[in-house]
Formats: sequence, C-alpha cells, structure tokens
Amino acid sequence: SMQQYPVQQGTLFTINYHNELGRVWIAEECWQRWCEGLIGTANRSAIDPELLYGIAEWGLAPLLQASDATLCQNEPPTSCSNLPHQLALHIKWTVEEHEFHSIIFT
Repeated sequence: SMQQYPVQQGTLFTINYHNELGRVWIAEECWQRWCEGLIGTANRSAIDPELLYGIAEWGLAPLLQASDATLCQNEPPTSCSNLPHQLALHIKWTVEEHEFHSIIFT
C-alpha cells in the first residue's frame, strides 16, 4: 500500500539551473520565521517584490551556491501544499540560526 504523507504547507520558489527551471519547496513555518525575523512580517502581499526576492535569495543562498543555480526574479514565490510525486531531494541548511527544510524537484 502507498504510504500516506501528511500534507504540509510550503512556499514554492523557481530556480534556474543550467538554463532549466526547477522548483524549491520550503516548509511554510521555516519561511514565515525567516521573513518575520528579518522584516517583521511574512505577509507576501505586504512585502515589496524586490525585497521579497532579496530575502528569498539570502535564505536560499547556501543551496544556490552549492548547486550553481539562480533564483528567478520574474517568478514570485507561491503557496504550495501538494507536491509532485517525483521528489528529487530533501535538503536542510541554516542561515543566521534559521533552519530551512526544503525539497527540490523539476
């Protein structure tokens, strides 16, 4: 029987990896804590898009640097709770004592 995983809310970012687009999913609670810690809110509609991009790029920096990928500025982050089945990679890292839990897939 298929194992059922609980649906977990997250934020989806688009990255460019060697001219191919991929997706990085960050657990919502990680992303909210990161935004609130930096600018006091995680409300996307209240955050300037360029500021949001900068915050995301900083939080994702270890992942981007390790993979030689870039964050797509013209693809704003979106909320996402249903992930595709072909999950590629679970990764954890820490920036400024904030822990990030992510999943990467194409």
